[in-house]
This record gives sequence, C-alpha cells and structure tokens, in this order.
Amino acid sequence: MSQHSGIDIMPHPVVELPVSVPDTIVVEAPSMLPDAAVAELPNLSPFSGVATLMMLSALLAVAVVVFYRFPLIDRTVAAWFFVENQCGPGKPARSVCGDFPLRHSPPFMALRQFLQYLPITLAAALAAASITRLRMGRLLGARRSVQAAAVFWTYVVSVGLLVNGVFKEFWGRPRPVQTDLFGGDFPFVPAGEISNYCARNCSFISGEAAAAAWLVCLVALLPRQYASLKPAAYGIAVALALGTSLLRMSFGAHYLSDVVIAGVVTMLTFSILATAAAWLHPQKRELPQTAAIC
Repeated sequence: MSQHSGIDIMPHPVVELPVSVPDTIVVEAPSMLPDAAVAELPNLSPFSGVATLMMLSALLAVAVVVFYRFPLIDRTVAAWFFVENQCGPGKPARSVCGDFPLRHSPPFMALRQFLQYLPITLAAALAAASITRLRMGRLLGARRSVQAAAVFWTYVVSVGLLVNGVFKEFWGRPRPVQTDLFGGDFPFVPAGEISNYCARNCSFISGEAAAAAWLVCLVALLPRQYASLKPAAYGIAVALALGTSLLRMSFGAHYLSDVVIAGVVTMLTFSILATAAAWLHPQKRELPQTAAIC
C-alpha cells in the first residue's frame, strides 16, 4: 500500500491476455462500381480496337483506289437503274436520253424521306439522353455517357463535317443523273477525282449513306444484358444502311463508290472515337475486391 493525502491506494493487478496476431490481414477494398452495374455497361468492341481501326483504314484506301482505277464498276451499277428513252428533236447526235424512274415514285420518295430523317432523329435523342444522364451526376451515368458521346460525335464528325462539309462541297463530282452517260450535261468523273463540274452538294460522297451506316454504331450502345439482341439489331441496322444506299443509287443521286466509301468513312470515324473512349475511360477500373497486407 502507498499513502497519498491520507488515503490508502491499493495497486490494481496487471492481467496479461494472450493476443493472437494473424500473419496476414485481409482488407476489403470497395470497388468503384458494383459488379451488376459494370455488367450493364455497353461494350463498343470490336470497334474500339487498334486492329479494327487499321483494318478500316486499309479498307478505305483500297475502296478509293479500286473505284478510281476501275470506273466501269460505277457506270455499270448506275446503268441498272437507268431507263433509256429516245431523244427528242434538238438533241445533239449520240446523246443519251432517259431517266431514273424510281425517283419519281411516291412510295419510294416517302421511303427515302423516312430513311433520311431516321438517323438524325435518333442522334438528337441520343444527345438528349446523354445530357440528362450527366446531369444526374452518377458515376455509372458518366461512364455510359463517354461511350454515348463517341457514338454521337461519330455522327457529327462523319456525316456533318467530313461528308457534307468537306467531300460534297469540294470534290465537285457530278451525280449520275447530271452526267452525259445518263441524260445529263456533265462528263463522268471517277471516284476520288476533284473537278469543278458540280458547285455544291455533289455526288462524292453520300451523306444519307453515311448517316445510315451510323445506325450500326448506335447498336453498339446496347447494354451487355441485351447482348443476345445485338445480332438482330445489327442485322436491322445493316439492312437499313443497304436499303438507303440502294435507294440513293436507284434515284440516280449516287454511284456505288459514293455509298460504299461513305459507309467506310463513318465506321472508321466511329472506330477512332471508340478507341479513344476506351483508352480514356476503360470499361473496368474497379479495385480488387480483397487486398492482403502481410
């Protein structure tokens, strides 16, 4: 006992308890996104890859060279839709007279209007949905919006800027219906060759075919839980793109090269932006579920 201010203080006995320290401590590290949420994210593959990008670049180069070197391809395919008629008086000798009759058909004209406005309507809807998702401020919404932005800006860059803003305005290729091969006044100009016969909104390359090809890019945004629907969706998108291209050729508005190159330009643009989106914002960036500290 010890004394302090007249008070006796009894010391407390010290009891030692055995402590077992494990060799390894396991710490749970939360992931950035739940597994279910990550599984819902769309997968832009195979468009978001360097291999696809290089393949589409090579395909574009090959298409331009082939159509330029073999212009008979364009002439032959355009002739399938042309109906030649006897020229009236006053026409020079050896003139070609006729028309592309489907361009005057009301059902085909209505179908063309529908296919023309379908992609731009869906692009506007995609932009509105992406802005709404970003305003919600959710991480999952932001990740989806990065991929949606790649699809939306594909439309803006390929259809709006490259096709309608550059190629159609500066290449000067007359449309089939404008050439002397099919009753027009201008000579035939091979694909890729720059001329001054057409002042604006010319044949090379097709804006509507480029926009229709964009529908294939839109299908890539389907979430992963709907992966079983993608083959059918891709089939519908390809059918719409082919239908649009055939319609433009049947109207005498474009050659085969115009629609083929336009489609490849759209897909190449999408591959570039999808690859950039995958690099800037990978699909999975969550931390490991468990971490061992030794």
